[in-house]
Amino acid sequence: MKHKGLVLCFLIITLLVAACGSQTDTQSNNQDKLPLLMPRLTVNINEQGAPSVMGISLARAGSLIGQDLSGLAVDPALIERLSAAGVETIEAVATGEGVYLYTNGQPLPYLALDDATRQHVADLLKLARVEPNTANTVQSLLQNKIISRTGVPIVIKLPNAADDAALRDPKTLPRVDTAQVRAATTERVLILHFDLDVDQQGMLALAGSSTADLQGAMAVAGLPVDLSAVRMNPATVASLHEADIALLQIETEPEGLYLSLNGGRLPRVAWDEERLSNALLLFGQLEPNHPYLPLAQFLLPYLPAADIELGITLPAVDGQSAPVPAEWIRP
Repeated sequence: MKHKGLVLCFLIITLLVAACGSQTDTQSNNQDKLPLLMPRLTVNINEQGAPSVMGISLARAGSLIGQDLSGLAVDPALIERLSAAGVETIEAVATGEGVYLYTNGQPLPYLALDDATRQHVADLLKLARVEPNTANTVQSLLQNKIISRTGVPIVIKLPNAADDAALRDPKTLPRVDTAQVRAATTERVLILHFDLDVDQQGMLALAGSSTADLQGAMAVAGLPVDLSAVRMNPATVASLHEADIALLQIETEPEGLYLSLNGGRLPRVAWDEERLSNALLLFGQLEPNHPYLPLAQFLLPYLPAADIELGITLPAVDGQSAPVPAEWIRP
């Protein structure tokens, strides 16, 4: 995974700090269910992608305790791209209710967690090609009742970061208010409800019709389009099959993206207009020449009001019965 080092650096350091410091929360008042935010831990990344804390490199710290932490290094090319895009700081705040993300102090879409989805964090990390033991450790830490009430902020400072680089207000941790964003969405647009079947070569079929059949039908209707490239990467299909995944469900709501695997709900990608706008701006800064940038700039403002329900049936897993689909959030 291209960004694996940065992802692991966030997750492992954040959760281990929580595990070491969570005893301070044993008598916390949970009346508003806000986490006790611990002091920020700053991780500095140099031009070579080597992380350090308080001047001590993590590679050196790992050697002192007999652990190989070289995998936490970040690709120098990624550091260069982020710096060129004007990114100075990246912050993650990990709690039992979510992993909140910020760049230069501005909120981005984040992973929202609850009692049900915390049980499937490891599945999500494994899909991102995080090593299984690491994924299981992260899930166990997030399911700890004390750690789940403790917010652990980790700031990664890039080499170009100024001393007064913008950061999140340390006294707040705003979350997406589902009721509020739903109330603000008075009309649904871009309504798409359909099921797809995918074979081992990644070829798609909609309602029993292959993309070749659909292309022929559209040509007869005077709408010639080339659908030959509309397929899933066979390597992705193989990876999902190896992970025993036979059913993938995707649903959008004003408050975010819901994803289910084999009927099990994964953490939601939570968003609102501000977070989506910040994400689009960051994408444009990182990929100014990306061919899909104009399309993203056109469609993203409509995403909170979109009503998308997509079910993807993958090749059956040997010896496994067909999974029971999860119920849609708002059928």
